[in-house]
Amino acid sequence: MEQSTDPAWVAAHGPSLMAVVNLNTDSFSDPRATLDLDGRVVAAKAASAEGAAIIDLGAQSAALGAALVDGEAQAGLLVPIVSALHDRGIAVSVDTYEPVAARAVLAAGAQLLNDFSGAPDRGIVEAVAASGASYVLTHNPLGP
Repeated sequence: MEQSTDPAWVAAHGPSLMAVVNLNTDSFSDPRATLDLDGRVVAAKAASAEGAAIIDLGAQSAALGAALVDGEAQAGLLVPIVSALHDRGIAVSVDTYEPVAARAVLAAGAQLLNDFSGAPDRGIVEAVAASGASYVLTHNPLGP
């Protein structure tokens, strides 16, 4: 039998469940604006206990017309929760198209980068390649 080289959060047979815990305040799917870091960690741990194989975090809304959050601000929001979840053995995915944020979250233990920009940035691609993380680039003709 052949040994799998897939990350632990990738199911050997069938789909893997991803839970979303957003850090932005205008998410249509997860409006957690009132939760602090501890509250978000509790929400992520609960999702993991309920079967989520990986927790997806985002600090930039993908809603049309949403205010843009720069890479430093995204990193400031994301790194503490990425680190907290990574320290608890919970697999983490991060939505970002900002190279500064990508490098910071990958260094903090994110295992998947979900880039919804539609146009890969060389800095992000290099950061992901150097980290060994997985990368998803979403087709988005409108950009962020």
